[in-house]
Amino acid sequence: MSITGVERPESMDIVNPVEDWLPTTIWNKLCECAEKDQHLQNLVRHTFRDQKKEWKLLYESDGTIEDSMFPKNESAINGKWSPVLKLCLLKSFRPDKLPHAIADFVRRQMGDKFLVPPVFDLEESFADSSAATPLIFVMPGNDPTA
Repeated sequence: MSITGVERPESMDIVNPVEDWLPTTIWNKLCECAEKDQHLQNLVRHTFRDQKKEWKLLYESDGTIEDSMFPKNESAINGKWSPVLKLCLLKSFRPDKLPHAIADFVRRQMGDKFLVPPVFDLEESFADSSAATPLIFVMPGNDPTA
């Protein structure tokens, strides 16, 4: 097994049913996820083969990945992927779409207040400071560890 997902786990020796459009490295990452989570095993064993067109549309999507774009989850009673499994799939399948998906996940699960940085109030910060707890400003683009 490879941490980067380049090698397919031996226990998940399943041939890529969509090798004409899905790179082997991505297939191996999906197999690695399926080895670690039983909810994804049906995905690599049956779903990709049975829903090739739907997965290809998701893979080739240029825009934002919407919930409705995910093919049916044959392992779930309601046919939907859980929010966490969607993130796992995107991590392997479409890592370029992951940052937006994570922000959407946080928004839905916890609310917008966890995505919007607080407004900086200099007076309040100054009131909290002292000789023992000074104010330190880190400007964008500057490395404070240098």
